[in-house]
Amino acid sequence: DAGAGLCDEEAVRTIVEAAPESIAELVKHGVDFDKEPDGDFSLGKEGGHSHRRILHAKDTTGKEIADSLLAAARAHEKIDLLEDHFAVDLITTAKVGMATGEDCCIGLYALDEWGDHHIPLRPGGSLHWRERPSLPLHDES
Repeated sequence: DAGAGLCDEEAVRTIVEAAPESIAELVKHGVDFDKEPDGDFSLGKEGGHSHRRILHAKDTTGKEIADSLLAAARAHEKIDLLEDHFAVDLITTAKVGMATGEDCCIGLYALDEWGDHHIPLRPGGSLHWRERPSLPLHDES
């Protein structure tokens, strides 16, 4: 009865089947999920769930995942992080007519200058980046 008939069964099946590998990948990149004394994951039960199945990292799961993946990206020799840039579009092999058999990202178009008006994006949650609203700044004069 999970999902009360509102879920796309194929999508749910795909996500559930990929979960163990995805969790292992997150752990490999340093995400420190809560554990029981015996070393097993400490699973939480939320909302209408009938079983314990939710992983947490203390009370800052999103921040833990973001910090770990960002550290892994910074350490990767083939990833360049562009801080204070805005990605406009990805350059893919399909967009530039390269026949590789698989559409792969090979670059991006990014803005590195904002000018006087910009839209700062500030995610909520445990990251607490909400110093100002995520709306364009307007001159009211």
